[in-house]
Amino acid sequence: MKKILTGVAVAVGSFLVLVGSIFAVLNFLDSPTEDVQLEAAARSDELADRLLKRKMEEMDSLAARMDSLRKQLLIRRLETDSLREQVSFRDGLIDGYKKTIEKLNTTLQQNEERESRVKDLAKTFESMKVDEIRPILAGVDDHTVITIYRHMNSRTRKNILIALPKKRASSITQQLACGENRVSRRPDAAPQSGSVPTGKIDREGHSPEQPVSGGYRVQLFWGTELEYARQVKTAAEERLDVPVYLGSKGSHYYVRAGDFTDRRRALEYCRLARKQGFADAWVVKSDLPPPRAALDAGGRLQ
Repeated sequence: MKKILTGVAVAVGSFLVLVGSIFAVLNFLDSPTEDVQLEAAARSDELADRLLKRKMEEMDSLAARMDSLRKQLLIRRLETDSLREQVSFRDGLIDGYKKTIEKLNTTLQQNEERESRVKDLAKTFESMKVDEIRPILAGVDDHTVITIYRHMNSRTRKNILIALPKKRASSITQQLACGENRVSRRPDAAPQSGSVPTGKIDREGHSPEQPVSGGYRVQLFWGTELEYARQVKTAAEERLDVPVYLGSKGSHYYVRAGDFTDRRRALEYCRLARKQGFADAWVVKSDLPPPRAALDAGGRLQ
């Protein structure tokens, strides 16, 4: 009986050892470490090739991932640079608008002061007789006379016209009837600095030479303030690279840029003018000066 028990114990022990060995081998085969793999690969060319191929695939995957990250980084940098340029451009526009607003405020203040002075002058003329007014008006330009006339009351306005020579009174009457308030002078009056824009202008802003019909210009300003029109013209001459014209129509003044025979080119330049701060720019039909030379793509004389 003792021998039988001893044999059973030995058999059971051997069985447990065998089972433990099998589990250890299976565990080793399921999750081999890299050192074990390398050691096994050193003993087998086929296993070494498989291991090398897998490592190369991992490296290719990492390289592709790095390339993708580099591309994403480049795109982000380009987007950042673009945003910086947009911010810089808008900052420039804001600065331009601020300067324009400052100029407008200055002009408005000057106009208010001028209006106050004209009203005081009108009251003074209302209290004067025709013989007292006549020598004063002899040295005053038509624009000033018309401005004073409009600020006087209806009972005393006639004294202004009575005090003027017949020919000049007729001319001023015509300007008043047409609703014009342009700067004009008697032929014998001396020019006053800053009273008119540089160069001759007529009611359409054209040269006295024979014009060419069917053209286009970019209109930058339309209004009744001559002084502001001059400021717009000066700003346009500084920012734009095409001819700039100041003209009048009725009681309104306008500033136009370029001499374009092609409407598409005029529209392209209109967009450029808006980017330069002339937000209200639009294309209008306009007769052009006689061609002294061929025009280039920008509407400039070559």
